[in-house]
Amino acid sequence: MDADARAIEAFFGAIPDHVRTRATHDVTAESRPEAGLRRIDLLYEVDTPREVPATILLPDRIRHSTGILALHQTTEPHAIGREETVSPTTGRADLHYGLELARRGFAVIAPDYPLFGTYMLDIASVYARDGYAAMSTKGVANHIVAANVLQAVTGGAVARFAAIGHSLGGSNSLFVGIFDPRIVASVSSAGFSSFEHYARHAPEGDLRGWARRDKYLPRIAERFGNDWRQLPCEFDTLLAAHGTGNLFLNVPLRDDVFPFEGTEAIVARARDRLAAAGKTGEVVMRSPDAGHDFPDAVRAEAYAFIERVASQRERPA
Repeated sequence: MDADARAIEAFFGAIPDHVRTRATHDVTAESRPEAGLRRIDLLYEVDTPREVPATILLPDRIRHSTGILALHQTTEPHAIGREETVSPTTGRADLHYGLELARRGFAVIAPDYPLFGTYMLDIASVYARDGYAAMSTKGVANHIVAANVLQAVTGGAVARFAAIGHSLGGSNSLFVGIFDPRIVASVSSAGFSSFEHYARHAPEGDLRGWARRDKYLPRIAERFGNDWRQLPCEFDTLLAAHGTGNLFLNVPLRDDVFPFEGTEAIVARARDRLAAAGKTGEVVMRSPDAGHDFPDAVRAEAYAFIERVASQRERPA
């Protein structure tokens, strides 16, 4: 195990082997939300039966063999969850990316993240019973199985995947790209910054936001005392660990959650590291004059990026 792999393991621990092939699911509802689209609501198994609520959107004609993982933000209220990404009337209009990509001919799955939407679970059991080192790791496991489920529901019409998300979902779109080689592209909107500048801008002056046991990476507190200086790596290591290096990064200039300061240097180092590793993916960074948002023009460019990567990687269906 090299230094980068050890650093990633220090944050995430291990992904359980069983998630690589699991695709057990039960359909709970089907509908036609609009012409040309079918909606399937279901529950799928990761560590327990009927565990994760998710919605699949299927265009009548699937035009791409790249499926979409649409990963939601920290919704307020939490009960909104995945609905913000797939429903035209729920949550913020700039975050309906699951629906918008389905309209472009992609098969889409949008799972709830733990403790959002209708996905309730016991936090302690994630760690003590199921053996995860972090809720982010549990999220990765759930998202790997979500891809399996979408592949099964489409009868194998999708074989590769792109992950897209905002904020919490933007972090998770990057994380799943580290651990699942089927992820050919990740779109992260307002989903990261340098650990150093996150801490410097945080009210507490440290990384306790990243160390939350209910959302992210508690080893940051347990092993590194919430101190960015003690971490085994900066965020460029996580970006460079992406399987293909196809990254679209929306990094708003006025983001008050993940500060812009320091991000250009992080992305520049990640580009260098990806190139040194022989990964030929495209890294696109956009920095709109916006807050913690996913502006329309940037979102449209992200969709074009996904379509471009898909066309290079696959035979259209």
